[in-house]
Amino acid sequence: MQRGGLFRCERVHNLECKANGKLTVRSSRDTYLPETVIIATGAHANQMLAQCGHRIPLIAERGYHLELDVEPEFISRPLSLPNLGVVLAPSERGARIAGLSHFGLPGLRSRPRLLSSALDRAPKLLPMLSPRPGCRIWSGERAATPDSLPVVEQVPDQPRI
Repeated sequence: MQRGGLFRCERVHNLECKANGKLTVRSSRDTYLPETVIIATGAHANQMLAQCGHRIPLIAERGYHLELDVEPEFISRPLSLPNLGVVLAPSERGARIAGLSHFGLPGLRSRPRLLSSALDRAPKLLPMLSPRPGCRIWSGERAATPDSLPVVEQVPDQPRI
């Protein structure tokens, strides 16, 4: 931005790649004719790249966690609970149970029962584990690649992307 770049955070509806190398970005607010585009849309990157005839090996991973009703110093480092298929991790409020995820297309439906079924079995292993009052299972989506590394590349035949 210090060298003349423009930063916009808005919903982009379309990225058009012209044969002459020109780009058009259509958003909810405006239409832009940028010199360069950086696509940072996570699991939705292929939706933008489709107009340019490019695809990257990318899917959506939806993960889950739930804050537990324990004291802040209950644990000091993540602890794997293989019998439950989850991880118990320290958090600012005490601890959280996490580590479950599933894969699919961007926007995949949340399945909080995956984590609640592990929590149902938790009292047999650690009787003091229970959800923090008022907390619900949190679910979030992120991009996932086969090697778990981020994709940083220039689009072939589109040097401006």
